[in-house]
Amino acid sequence: ALFTIRSLTPIPSTYGDIARALLKMIMKAPNVYFVCDSYMSPSIKDSERSARGVTSTHIEITGANQRCPRHFDEALKDAKFKTALLLFLLDEWSKNKYSAIIGTSVIHYSVGHNMYTISQVDNKVEKRQVNTSEILHEEADTRIIYHLVAISQQKAEDDEHNSQLCREAGKRYHQTKQNVIIRTEDTDIMVLLVH
Repeated sequence: ALFTIRSLTPIPSTYGDIARALLKMIMKAPNVYFVCDSYMSPSIKDSERSARGVTSTHIEITGANQRCPRHFDEALKDAKFKTALLLFLLDEWSKNKYSAIIGTSVIHYSVGHNMYTISQVDNKVEKRQVNTSEILHEEADTRIIYHLVAISQQKAEDDEHNSQLCREAGKRYHQTKQNVIIRTEDTDIMVLLVH
């Protein structure tokens, strides 16, 4: 998620403009996974953040029309600001005004220890919390792997079900391949994927 946010150039002037620009950027597939880091404290990551000189910015996001901070990249170093921004995006994208952008796609939004789906039904946007008690990883690195495994398991179950239906109907089932695109700037994720 943060890779996508950081790739916005130039940074739109308001949080609402950021939400719209990001949504347009990511809506390129039937299923989009927006996987976010989880910022817990106390955490083993606290010492790493402290060593980087990260200080709290105390920026509160009050709505879509609020102007973004001048030093947006600096604000993104603060865990509290990132959490507020990610929760704002979740709530903002759940509004009906984004139904045309979402179209027939489904956004799988992983933030904190929660997973949500955002989809459009009859021109109304629906946000649903998904029961995923397994997502306890702090970093998006391992969360992405979790989602890939879940996608793979669901595909295998669907293939088995469809194969059974075809056998019962006296037909042959042809499995389809499923492509996954991961956008990241993090080498750790690439190493995990190769493993």
